[in-house]
Amino acid sequence: MSDVHQHYLEALRRLQFAPPERLVEHQLGLVERLVCHAYANVPYYRERLDCVVQNGSFRPQAWSKVPLLTRRDVQNNAPALQAATVPAKAGDKVPGSTSGTSGSPLNFYQSHLATIASDCQHERMLEVHAIDPTAHLARIRVDRSAPYPEGREAQGWNLTCPTSRLSALNVLTPIAEQAEWLVRRKPRYLATYPSNAAALASRLEATGQSLRLSAVLTVGEQVTVEQRNAIARVFGARVFDSYGATEVGYLAFECPAGGGYHVAYESVLIDVVDDRGMTVPPGAVGQVAVTPVYNYAMPFIRYAIGDYAVAADGACSCGRTLPRLATIAGRVRNVLTFADGSQRSPWGWRSTFQPLLRAEQMQMVQTATDKIEIRYVPTAGAAPPDDARVEEIGRRAIHPAVEVRAVAVERIARSASGKIEECVSLVTPPLR
Repeated sequence: MSDVHQHYLEALRRLQFAPPERLVEHQLGLVERLVCHAYANVPYYRERLDCVVQNGSFRPQAWSKVPLLTRRDVQNNAPALQAATVPAKAGDKVPGSTSGTSGSPLNFYQSHLATIASDCQHERMLEVHAIDPTAHLARIRVDRSAPYPEGREAQGWNLTCPTSRLSALNVLTPIAEQAEWLVRRKPRYLATYPSNAAALASRLEATGQSLRLSAVLTVGEQVTVEQRNAIARVFGARVFDSYGATEVGYLAFECPAGGGYHVAYESVLIDVVDDRGMTVPPGAVGQVAVTPVYNYAMPFIRYAIGDYAVAADGACSCGRTLPRLATIAGRVRNVLTFADGSQRSPWGWRSTFQPLLRAEQMQMVQTATDKIEIRYVPTAGAAPPDDARVEEIGRRAIHPAVEVRAVAVERIARSASGKIEECVSLVTPPLR
């Protein structure tokens, strides 16, 4: 671990128990520095921040007047969102890209300092949950460099122990083969998506196989009670969930005492807001707007990330004074189930079909064990897709016995939680 990582991690250990007013003061200073930097050096923010920067002074009381930044805003104004100059302490610009849960890919830059903060926030989460940094971890996520049957072996899945064993496997591997690989690897910890972990638990239970884990670390989806129960029953493990996004880094971690999610407050400001950008009271559902305070290269200020959440109120029984989210809603992606009984995670499907469809939004819907619709909102003036090609690619990428067709729609409806789900399976049975 570098000296910079060590110094910041030690600060995180102290600040999580600091008096609330000390935390607010600390974050306010970080937000002020970022906003004044963006106002002076990022063309896109010159007018948007007029309401909070006047005569060179930061006016936090006007924060709610800053317009929300949308994904489309970032896509359409990427050059104007990049800072003309960056403080030396922020480090180099680090490029990144993500396809997200709707729309076309998002290209962005982060300051190296922002990546350090995100890494340390993740490391603190491991410490909070008493995860052994020297132990063997299996990670099943989107990783095309880790194909079945062997996957990929590496070292160093955390900052503390660079020699810790990591076994990686691509989550696009069928569930039956994932289960076989996992039992063969016998890790102590598993890191994957909640729906994938639950599908693995169901597979092992159905086949009478056994694998005990110390913990399952989940990301990327809302974790249901049914998923937690299945994972605990089969693996004998608790689920420790985290919240984050590629373009803005680590955002929150689940409280070990059951108090919801503690916000990574030292490195990100999270507002839960209504459609007008006004903060909603604790207990009410609102949009998540994030402001990572260390990304000076391409600031994301009040970025509406596309998720919905409920802010928690009052002190947490664990003693940490970090603000909390009671729930994070609308990030469920279902596992696909086919007529032959096999299952696959839908992760990574979007990159397969994006070259075939000019679309503003896309959603995969499994309507039967052998039928999948790629529902999409066409880009204005886009030509219809090649149906035969969509069918051919779908059979090859998803399942040889499935019928895949593209269906143009006027809009893609949001779920009851307010989120556009990337993939919906209408046939995968619920967990018992």
